[in-house]
Order: sequence, then C-alpha cells, then structure tokens
Amino acid sequence: LVGPEMCIRDRDQMVTYIFLTRVVRSITATRIDRQILRRIRSGDIAVDLYRPVSFVGLSYGQALGGGLFFLVVIGLPLVVLGRLLFGMQPPVSSAAGLLFGLSTALGVLVQLGIDVTFGLATFWTMAGWGIGMAKSFTERFFSGALIPLNFFPGWLRSIADWLPFRSVVFTPIAIYNGMIPVEEAPAYLAVQAAWAVGLNLAAALVVRRAYRRLEVQGG
Repeated sequence: LVGPEMCIRDRDQMVTYIFLTRVVRSITATRIDRQILRRIRSGDIAVDLYRPVSFVGLSYGQALGGGLFFLVVIGLPLVVLGRLLFGMQPPVSSAAGLLFGLSTALGVLVQLGIDVTFGLATFWTMAGWGIGMAKSFTERFFSGALIPLNFFPGWLRSIADWLPFRSVVFTPIAIYNGMIPVEEAPAYLAVQAAWAVGLNLAAALVVRRAYRRLEVQGG
C-alpha cells in the first residue's frame, strides 16, 4: 500500500516518534540472523535443522521470548522516561493504541521472516558479516528507524513504500501518532500481514533447501 500519510506536526510528535522507534526496534529486532550466522560458522546449524522441531517454529519462539524480554527491560522504561521527562504523547486514541500493538506484533513476524531468510542465505555464501552490516543499515533506513519516511524525497519514498521494512517500524508508529488514521489502518495491517506470510513462506523454503544441502554434503 502506498499513500502519503500526514507529516509530523510538532516537537512532541517528533519526540514521540523517536522514543517509539527505540521501543518498536527493541521488540521487533529478533537478532535471529546473527544467531544463525554464528551457528553456521560453528557447524551447530546441522543440529538445529535435524531437530524434530520446525526451525522456523523454533525461531518464532526465540523471537517472542526476546521481544517480551526487551519490551520489559528496554521498551517500558523508555515509555515511562519519555512520558515523564520529554513530553512523549499517548496514542491519539484507544483504538490507535490497540492497533499499534497489533501492528507491532505483525512487524515482529515481518522482521522474523526477513532475518530467517537472510540468515540461512549465508549458508551458501559464508560471508554473512559484511552482508549483515549492509542489511542492518538498509532495513533501518527504509523502515523509518533513522529518518521518518515522511521526510524522504518522493522517489526515495516510493522505493520505501514497496519494501517490507516500513512494515516493521514506520507503520506501527504512524498508527500510534495518527499519521495513519484509524479508519485507514486495516489496509496497512493487511499489507503487513501479506509481507509476514510471504516472507515466512520464503523462510520455510530456504530452510528446506538448507536441509537438502546438509543431506548432500553429509551423504
């Protein structure tokens, strides 16, 4: 979905955006790709893929546990600090707050699909560190974590609108802030859900390919 959301209107909304960026990133940053790279280098990935548990399902569990942990340790303290000291605003409505939570949950699924797919792709390259740094910057930039997408020039915003990264950070915050009106939010949630399904199907496919590669190499 491509659409010109309202711009950030004042200082308090910008402060809110900055704090929410850290909160959302703390929840959605699964770090699964880094774990996969380390386990590929050590050879432990073979054990993971041969366990009688879905690798993608196991990644879901790790992402959920990590997200809840960082929500408690980082996210909630940031919200309290932002509200007390810096004028962080509450959601524009109770409905926006609920939709923000749902959108953030979908953002976790989108990020998980990206991370598992990318992480296992390094199974074929073994050069994941440098590529991982480029991936990290790209997703932060195009998700709106560094600069709100409203500030992008038109041509660059068009690119960001057609990539999955905006579904991880910008969409939840734009719903919270009212940049995406509540009545338009379901369409954006549907886009997030579509990315989540597509990327996690891609992750499952890459897992199967990695499993076959292990069978061939191991005889």
